[in-house]
Amino acid sequence: MVYSLFPGGKRLRPALVVLGHRACSGRHPEIYRLAACAELVHTFTLIHDDLPCMDDDDFRRGRPSSHKVFGEALAVLAGDALLNLAYQVIASLRCDARLKERVLTSLSSAVGIGGVLGGQVADIEAEGMEIPEARLRKVHLQKTASLFVASLVLGGDLAGGGKAELDRLRLFGRDFGLLFQIVDDLLNVEGTPVALGRPAGSDERHRKATYPRIVGLELSRQRMTRLAHSAQRTAAGMGWLAPVFSDLVRTVLARLPRPDGEER
Repeated sequence: MVYSLFPGGKRLRPALVVLGHRACSGRHPEIYRLAACAELVHTFTLIHDDLPCMDDDDFRRGRPSSHKVFGEALAVLAGDALLNLAYQVIASLRCDARLKERVLTSLSSAVGIGGVLGGQVADIEAEGMEIPEARLRKVHLQKTASLFVASLVLGGDLAGGGKAELDRLRLFGRDFGLLFQIVDDLLNVEGTPVALGRPAGSDERHRKATYPRIVGLELSRQRMTRLAHSAQRTAAGMGWLAPVFSDLVRTVLARLPRPDGEER
């Protein structure tokens, strides 16, 4: 568990928990424990995603995947333990019972059959298929964007955020999550192992349903640009935190080299 949790990484999801909390004027002392739960869940998904029965990746964040170091059985158990530890930590949060219920509901919904796990099932079923773009978008909404949305909303929930505030966080998280996935898809085609933290080209080897394979590189970049503009419009309504939300979008775009070779 420690091996997979502390190799580095962007820590983007826990940062979004704190950002969502601040966006709803929250200052709860338990926010950082809640933020850690987002990273526990994210790491659980990565360990299982790398397994030979799933995406079969031997490297993660620049070093051997959990199952390559400890074996498949311990990798499965480590992932299960991380997910359950997240729920254990949330159950022990020192906060109002109503807020705790909101947090648990948001996280379990994002991870379950309507979120990450359901999206992973759909992703596996779509391997080697020429699925419609609408179906591809739904897969990415579940398996990737749902945890970005949940991270923002978890923070907003703990702050006792209102409907309008939470809806704005959901909207940003949805566009941001889809943008992140398209950039990741493009990096798998055009990026380097250093940028990815694992070998490039694995999506094509496994015939994964990705934007480059389903709609092509040019349309993938068009979708990426459209999502970035949409996320930036939502970011502009985030008050004093608008520059931070906007910078997040630019940071994701900067992972991908421009076609002309210049930096973004």
